[in-house]
Amino acid sequence: MFELWLRQSRSRFKYRPTLVKTRRDYVTLRFPALAPEIHCGIMRHGAAVAIEHKGETWDLLWDLDVQECRGARGFYCVLCERAHRKYFPSRKLLWEDHCFEPLLERINALDETHRLYLFGRTGDYSYVRLGSSREAAEMRGEKDFIRAFPVVRRKTRNS
Repeated sequence: MFELWLRQSRSRFKYRPTLVKTRRDYVTLRFPALAPEIHCGIMRHGAAVAIEHKGETWDLLWDLDVQECRGARGFYCVLCERAHRKYFPSRKLLWEDHCFEPLLERINALDETHRLYLFGRTGDYSYVRLGSSREAAEMRGEKDFIRAFPVVRRKTRNS
């Protein structure tokens, strides 16, 4: 389902995604114009954008969960509060609304001013913050700061 959506939506990405691995249960993609530490996976229950550091997943930048269910009114996500639940005529539309389009929006919102800031202690805890280059001095002064790097590697669009 994701691969079809991606073929139809690839031109809408500010930073073109590249499929790295395709399996029955998941798809892995990268964005060559973004930092190589950024990995994206589409799995049975949504999408995750992870940040790697020294060969380990340091933290998830975004986690877009979908727990689909089919009811009398159509397909819906069990994780959504009942009062705000939306129903869709197909699984495809549910996934586009809850996962694929939000992923596209978040990737497209990234620009040359964004930095990833890594914090933690190896073997103990780790986390990532997405911030701006203006926050660099403040972030570097925080406890357990490890490193910072730009999110966007090149200024070229759709590369």
